[in-house]
Amino acid sequence: MGFTIAIVVGSLVLSLVLIVVVMKMVRGSMGDPATLANGTPAAAVVTSLEMTGTVINDMYYVCRVGLQVALPGQAPYAVTIKQSVPVTHMARVNPGASIGVKVDPADASKVVIDWNLPIPAPAMPNVSAGAIASAMTGTAAPGGVGAVGVQVTSPIELLRHGQRVLGVLSEFADTGTTPRSIGVTPSSPAFIDDPLYAVTLQLHFENMAPVEAKLVQRVPRAMVPQLRIGWQLNCAVDPADPTRNVTVDWGDLQ
Repeated sequence: MGFTIAIVVGSLVLSLVLIVVVMKMVRGSMGDPATLANGTPAAAVVTSLEMTGTVINDMYYVCRVGLQVALPGQAPYAVTIKQSVPVTHMARVNPGASIGVKVDPADASKVVIDWNLPIPAPAMPNVSAGAIASAMTGTAAPGGVGAVGVQVTSPIELLRHGQRVLGVLSEFADTGTTPRSIGVTPSSPAFIDDPLYAVTLQLHFENMAPVEAKLVQRVPRAMVPQLRIGWQLNCAVDPADPTRNVTVDWGDLQ
């Protein structure tokens, strides 16, 4: 009898120890507790996701998550963190997704995903439909400026005669408009319902530091699901004014 009780007690103790160990593993992989409790809230975009192979209690996947973090009033920056992701939240860390994070005020490299923060909406620049329509019909001067510094350009001449450069997508937001909705006729009827996005590109010229350009850009509907931070795109620019006169070559406009 005593031997049986000892076995039961031992099993209970072992179970409690295992529970404590699992709880410590989960807490330890959730990120710095101080940052989670007292960090600065910020929006981030997931740029990469890598499974480490560690699974905790069949409920959490430990992952390396690449983030493009945007603190209020500061330029976005890249960071990679290691954090456990609940199985139910894996879809929230797909590359391209927006997510809420906390940032250590003393060390911006310390970033923790806060699952309780609301999902931030991408910044939607205030570019008028009229400015977009003028650009698409070619009646706007090259590099015509919309609000918030976003540039709108007519792409046809750029694609024919512009300098080819590599552009890396660093920001994008749907303007909520299409050629049809703003009442313009695109160069091809197939483009009539393509969404118009406000995008930021890092343009890479030979022997130069990258140059940032902001523009409103038609995105083929089939390519919208592929939009992601860090996407390398073939672009055409006016070398005399590359930040104000640039377009992406989607390969469907001749």
